[in-house]
Amino acid sequence: MIQEKHLFYKYALFSSKREVRFTQHNITQLFMTTFRFKTEEEAKNYSAEIPWALAEPLITEYYLRPDALKVALPDGVVTILKSYRFSADDIRRLIDQDQVTDLTLMFATSPTNPTNITIIAGGIIDPDNTGGELVKGLLYDYCEPCPTKCATNM
Repeated sequence: MIQEKHLFYKYALFSSKREVRFTQHNITQLFMTTFRFKTEEEAKNYSAEIPWALAEPLITEYYLRPDALKVALPDGVVTILKSYRFSADDIRRLIDQDQVTDLTLMFATSPTNPTNITIIAGGIIDPDNTGGELVKGLLYDYCEPCPTKCATNM
């Protein structure tokens, strides 16, 4: 029997705040996430490079959040999900597709453990940076979570 759990997403649209309730299946934790939608001008901007000295405290702060994402390890221990990693060759194949301008990482239920989440990676064709289209012919759903496979210096 599938058990229903509720997810609460809080987001801010400019200065107003709204709360929306969603129902999902096989989710074992409560997510509290803040979203701020970009202005039209910000939406045209691309990602910014960030030095490790700025990234590290933000990552550490995430680990301390009570709403940090959790993952169930093979031994049944539940711990904070720190990252996912993909094969560089798989990412190159996605990026090297004809006309692909961006990469998208989509959250999904893990096919091997439905209580966990995974990330499906795909290419986006979006030369104007306005949303674009997902290239559905090549997607990757295999990624390795940290823990159990973590870089030793993070």
